[in-house]
Amino acid sequence: MNIRLKRVLVSVTISLLLPASMTLPAFAEGGSGSGGDATKIADTTQPTASTSGSTETKVKKTEVEIEHAKELEGIAETENHDHAKKILDDAKKKGKEHTKEERLKNCTDKQQGLVNKLANLQKNSSSHLGKIDAVLVKLTDSQATAKTPVAGYAALLAAATAEQAQAAASVAALGNLSTKIDCTKDTVASEVATFKAAAEQARSDLKAYRDAVKAILKAIETSAGAQ
Repeated sequence: MNIRLKRVLVSVTISLLLPASMTLPAFAEGGSGSGGDATKIADTTQPTASTSGSTETKVKKTEVEIEHAKELEGIAETENHDHAKKILDDAKKKGKEHTKEERLKNCTDKQQGLVNKLANLQKNSSSHLGKIDAVLVKLTDSQATAKTPVAGYAALLAAATAEQAQAAASVAALGNLSTKIDCTKDTVASEVATFKAAAEQARSDLKAYRDAVKAILKAIETSAGAQ
């Protein structure tokens, strides 16, 4: 059997063993001996032009879908923000739509109770000032006739006298404020705020005055206990 016949038999045998989709190797003669044989096998792993184009199309389509999704998300966030802002603006607008008659009625309903409260603040502040003054007078009178010296008494008395003057001024300022409420004016809220600030100042100064007088009392008691 010559060499050419052997090659044909081998080619037929390989074609029966390989899948139909694979290209049968082509044998070519050339030269002498086995060194003249050359094999060419088709590369089935390389993508065809149509497959490559289809892949690129799919990638571009996916990118477009992602960009579209981002745009929709941004639009949704904007719409939610605008909706929330609209609700807030509507609520503010509704709050400002109270008629003058409604505000007048609300003020009138609370007017007498507010007037009474303001008057009581003035009365109570003046009453507390008078009580602290009475205690200070008793202490100074007692010390004037006492034979027992009190350490730091002069300084304590000076401090109490200064606090007394400050408290008296605050109470007087509070008492000079009008407790009358005119619901037909738009200044009711500011007037009440002014009254409240004056009452808080009077309360703070009265507390400082009381503490100064208590310091004198404590010093006298300490001195008496040491004897």
